[in-house]
Amino acid sequence: MVLKELDQELVNKANKNSSSGERGFLSESEYKTYVKKVLSWKISDERKEKILNELYKKWNEKLKYEAQHISKKVAGPARYNAKRMDKSDKIFKCALNIAYWFEDVEKQVRDAQRKENEDVIELYEKIKFCRKNDSSYNPAKDLEKLAYRENKLFIRLYKRFYKQYQWRKNSNVAKLYEKSLAGEIKEIRKEIFYEDANITAYTEGDRAYIKFLMCPKRQLVLALGHHGWWWNSHQRAWSTYTEKLDEKWVSTISTRYAPYV
Repeated sequence: MVLKELDQELVNKANKNSSSGERGFLSESEYKTYVKKVLSWKISDERKEKILNELYKKWNEKLKYEAQHISKKVAGPARYNAKRMDKSDKIFKCALNIAYWFEDVEKQVRDAQRKENEDVIELYEKIKFCRKNDSSYNPAKDLEKLAYRENKLFIRLYKRFYKQYQWRKNSNVAKLYEKSLAGEIKEIRKEIFYEDANITAYTEGDRAYIKFLMCPKRQLVLALGHHGWWWNSHQRAWSTYTEKLDEKWVSTISTRYAPYV
């Protein structure tokens, strides 16, 4: 994996045009901090390289404006056109764009690394915490979610909490309890059916999902819609029904739509 260095000519020019003489060095140092963070992620080198290439492209755009920017403090004595040489707005926009983009990529990487039962643990911890700290909290809704993820735990917790909450027999949580005792509840498990440097595709119950390492461009978004996929904000993934799933098409996304992933 080749790590790209920032354009040293731009770094030196940014230093020269700053009052402190260190603007370029500071930008380069911050860039290396981002690079170090990406390298620490437990993902394939292919995925790291893709992220780092995008980071390099975005950072070079910011560095270009940092090299052009001449503050009023410097422009005054040098008799430059201060307004024309002031690139602070563009530098700010680039920095903001990088921050939001990186935050989104980091979350996508973190989501992809979630362990199979991590959501169950989080749900269980939420129930324990809320019951301890919120007297008005009723765990019924969270227990309903748990019924399809870890059914034995759901049955155990339902028995433990029933004396306190006395759920009615026609309530959803009580109906799920009866179905659980009868063995009629099928747990929903995440099953990955395809994965490469750009996407992770998996099924959960009657739904299929695609998570992209980075946000797909408009051309691919249109193709996803054409093939029956829609954006699922709850899962932060593209979704369709398993009965409409074309696994072969999903496996060709990275090659067929290479410029757009």
